[in-house]
Amino acid sequence: MEKRHKRTLKDIGSIELIEQYAKEMDSEVYSLELTSQFRCNGSDGYLAWLDNLLGIRKTANQFLDPRDFDFKVMNTPNEARDIIFEKNEVNKKIE
Repeated sequence: MEKRHKRTLKDIGSIELIEQYAKEMDSEVYSLELTSQFRCNGSDGYLAWLDNLLGIRKTANQFLDPRDFDFKVMNTPNEARDIIFEKNEVNKKIE
């Protein structure tokens, strides 16, 4: 059995952990740098909350008002894509 390193909260969201899981699943990882945050309405508060949640950096934004955002947990990336397409169709965001 392969020995795995002990994970801590600092591992959450790390490139190394994502690459490790991808390798275990025989998947490829593509790394891109985002030039903007489209789905969060450019909210600095949201970005600070997300950084805090993922352990990227400590911020004062430990809580987020759920009335301002639509949070869902998906089972697959395809499910997330389908919901985004449905919302775009309803709101006519794409042509």
